[in-house]
Amino acid sequence: MEQRLKFQKPEKPIRDPRARAQYRKSHGRCEACGKRPSAEVHHIRSRQLSGSDDESNLLSLCTSCHRGWTGVDKTRREWLEEHQRTMSDEAQAKVRRALRLEDADG
Repeated sequence: MEQRLKFQKPEKPIRDPRARAQYRKSHGRCEACGKRPSAEVHHIRSRQLSGSDDESNLLSLCTSCHRGWTGVDKTRREWLEEHQRTMSDEAQAKVRRALRLEDADG
């Protein structure tokens, strides 16, 4: 008889709605393009994959940049390459850590 492994979903961290509101308030411009006011607070590591509401996992994005991140026409690496000229070092580092690019690129 074949033994099946049971898939266990990662536990979702406790959601803190105030954390997102505070982050957006302190990051009023899009952290990707720097041109437009932020409209969305995006979780770099999805909450479905146990991403937290911690500042290290949040990016404040305008609608256009958020659509580009969540769209299917580009990889996350391509999105980062397109936006890295306008992103702060801090925002770039957060995305690179989340995508695990630090070790691969240097």
